[in-house]
Amino acid sequence: VAAGKYTENIVVPKENLALKGASGTLPENVVIEAPNSTGYVVSTGEADYFTIEGFTLQGGLNQGSNSFGASGLFANSGSTSKRLDITARNLIVKNNAHGIQIVSFNSGSITVEKNLITNNGFAGIQVSHNGSSAVLNVKNNTIANNTGVYGGYYDGGAIVGDTRVFRNNIFANNSAGI
Repeated sequence: VAAGKYTENIVVPKENLALKGASGTLPENVVIEAPNSTGYVVSTGEADYFTIEGFTLQGGLNQGSNSFGASGLFANSGSTSKRLDITARNLIVKNNAHGIQIVSFNSGSITVEKNLITNNGFAGIQVSHNGSSAVLNVKNNTIANNTGVYGGYYDGGAIVGDTRVFRNNIFANNSAGI
């Protein structure tokens, strides 16, 4: 995707897809903003094997008090029996209700790496209702200045047996920690 500002909600339409900013372009130069500041910026839907890289995702806000789905990147398989393999890399995720929201996947791997996740209203990263063979890798991120009750990282429903790996992340100035 070429440098510029794009105002839209993106739903990933199929599996095995990569959405990447133009080669050599900084993420701050390829901006996707939700229209009318409602809902998600990018939703993976039930698409498996999805990579998003090299963008700024902003403006995924909510109407009212329900923040479900209001995020820069919303990964929701719709069922804890669904496998998801998603990579979010080299992103700036800012000014959303949740920066990255990951919900209801049973197996697979979610990798969140080399991102700046900042100034989100509920949580930088929020994870919930995932299955027993799900793996979350969070590495080399700066997660800062996220406000609200959840702060930097919130895990609201891990099932015994799934795995969370955190490496080389900076958590700073969030209203709550991990």
